Amino acid sequence: MPLSACKIILVVDDDVDVRVSLSTLLGLFGLAVDTACDGRSALDYLRDRPPPCLIILDLRMAGMDGLQFLAARSERPALRGIPVLVCSGEPEGDVRDVLGDAEFFPKASDPRKLIREVMRLSA
Repeated sequence: MPLSACKIILVVDDDVDVRVSLSTLLGLFGLAVDTACDGRSALDYLRDRPPPCLIILDLRMAGMDGLQFLAARSERPALRGIPVLVCSGEPEGDVRDVLGDAEFFPKASDPRKLIREVMRLSA
């Protein structure tokens, strides 16, 4: 079931195993995936390339973390229109107030639920 409307998803996580796992899972659904290892790398990516249809973002990363990335994104009008799915091991109640317009998804959830959420946000 390819998601043809979506051209590319940017996965931002400092854990290489998470980046590879998400890239593989999303690739099974016909999605192209690029990755970044922290918020700074994601901002560099977004400066140099066409915008992705969705950003999947970890919160706790070395370097620029996900919260710092969200703050930087909110200051750049060109980036505000890109949906963000925060995929984190943090309890949602602990971070909901600081996510702004980003959606939240628990990291240890069923991959099928993640795909449904990606389909909803990237449509």
